[in-house]
Amino acid sequence: MRLITLTVTLALGCALLSAKDTKTKTANRLDDAATLFSEIMGTPDKSIPQDLLDKSYCVVLVPA
Repeated sequence: MRLITLTVTLALGCALLSAKDTKTKTANRLDDAATLFSEIMGTPDKSIPQDLLDKSYCVVLVPA
């Protein structure tokens, strides 16, 4: 019984640690995407027209 409890506890602990790393990576990627979108929209000659953004459901940013 102790072996099962120890195994479950270790598995949950590892799962929580890996979830924390995933959230950190996801948050960093979202911050980078927001910065990129702000830079694109800040450039007058290359920004996305507002009427096109109003009609859109999603914006995809692909790094070069």
